[in-house]
Amino acid sequence: MAALIVPPFGQEHMRCHKTLQKLAVDLARRGIPTLRFDLSGTGDSADHEKVSLGVWCEDTLEAIEHLKRQSGCDHLTLIGVRLGAGIIASLKVKADQLVLWDPVLNGDAYLSEIDQLHQELLDSPMYGRPGRRRNVHDPEERIGFSLPNSLRESLAGFHADSESSVNTSRGLWIAAEDTGCAGSFTKFQGSFSVEWSTISLDMPCYWNSIEHLEKVLMGQPVARKILEFTTEGSSVGTSDTFRS
Repeated sequence: MAALIVPPFGQEHMRCHKTLQKLAVDLARRGIPTLRFDLSGTGDSADHEKVSLGVWCEDTLEAIEHLKRQSGCDHLTLIGVRLGAGIIASLKVKADQLVLWDPVLNGDAYLSEIDQLHQELLDSPMYGRPGRRRNVHDPEERIGFSLPNSLRESLAGFHADSESSVNTSRGLWIAAEDTGCAGSFTKFQGSFSVEWSTISLDMPCYWNSIEHLEKVLMGQPVARKILEFTTEGSSVGTSDTFRS
C-alpha cells in the first residue's frame, strides 16, 4: 500500500503543513511509501501563470503514477485536505482507500469564501500591523496568495458535490466544522456503493477565521486517526465524534 497526500491551497496549506508532515512521517515509519508534493504554482512549484484546477488534477494524476513507479505498489490510499480533497474526489482514478478532510466540493462557494475572508483581512486592524506587507493593488491576490484568473475561472465550474468520479473501496470523511462549502455528505456518499466512516471533530480548524489565519494547525490527533484508518484497516464508525 502506498499513500498520496494532496494538500490544500494557499494559507490553508501553510497552516496544516506540520500536520501533513507528521502524517507522512508516521506512514513511512509503518512501511507505507508516502508522497507529498506542491501543486503547480504553490509552495516551491513555480509558474503561477498557467495554474488551473485542470492543471492541478493533472499534477495529482502524475504524482499517483510517480508514486506507483517508485514504490512498486499497486494498492493506493489518497488523502486530501480541503481543496486537495476536492481534487481527489473529482479524479477518474481507482483508490483502495480515500480520506477527505473538510473537502471543498463546490468551487463557487469556495471562491466566495476566499473573497470574503480576504476582504475581512483588509478591513481588520491586522492589516495595518507593522511588518505586514500585502499588495492591495494586486487584483489576483487573496490572503497573501496568487489566485490567477485561470484558476478562478476553473474553480467557478467545479461541482464535485453533485457527482464524484473517484472509485474507491472504503472511505473516511473528516468534518472539523461547517465551512458552508463542503457540500452534503449524504449526497456525496450516494455516488459510492461502499460504506463510509465519518469523524466529526470537536476541535475547530478555523479555516475561515482571520484571527487564526497564520496560526499553525497542529492536528496530531487527526493525523493519528488517519494513520489508524489507513494502516490498520479499522473503521471509526459511521457517525463518530472524535475529541482531541
